[in-house]
Amino acid sequence: MKTCYRCKQEKEDIMFDRNSQTSSGLCTYCKECRSSERKSKSWKRSLDAKSRTHKKCTGCHNVFALSEFHKTKASLDNRSSQCKHCIRLYTLAKRDRNYENRIRSRDSIKLEFINHLGGKCSSCGIVPSDAWPLACFDFHHLNDKVERISYLMSKKKGSAHTELNKCIVLCSNCHRKEHKKISSDKRNARILANDHSPIYTTNVL
Repeated sequence: MKTCYRCKQEKEDIMFDRNSQTSSGLCTYCKECRSSERKSKSWKRSLDAKSRTHKKCTGCHNVFALSEFHKTKASLDNRSSQCKHCIRLYTLAKRDRNYENRIRSRDSIKLEFINHLGGKCSSCGIVPSDAWPLACFDFHHLNDKVERISYLMSKKKGSAHTELNKCIVLCSNCHRKEHKKISSDKRNARILANDHSPIYTTNVL
């Protein structure tokens, strides 16, 4: 049994929080009194915060009116800790970082796929370089196309390699020449067969 210093009531030890700094190993206030005290202090801080008309930004450290801060329920004054301008700068910088990381990741995966298929154009032999960046290289399906390689770059490498083994690497020029040749062969076959229906070709990346 222990007596609470605030409400002066004698209560069981289980009604007190532990505190290693006291001789008894328990807090001087009971749990109920500590809870009411915390709520009272929090209410006073919230009241003081809401009565303010200006606030200091934690980003640029300038003082602005509350209208320059976004509304939020996460703070006592229902305003963000940074001003609108600082939040906008942070959002734009984060978007640029995410974009650069995404492009860098896709380029590394594409280079790995190109190296898996020989590391150069299968027709003219051009290899990726500063003069011929990765954007100049395509994956051409020879047969049984199921999915685009550009789509599989964000998937598991196991499923991507299964589709990748059906392809060859071609530079942009050779890729278009190859599709031109395929279209011409289909058109000639239709003419020989006296078939005048439209010819549809699919661009493959």
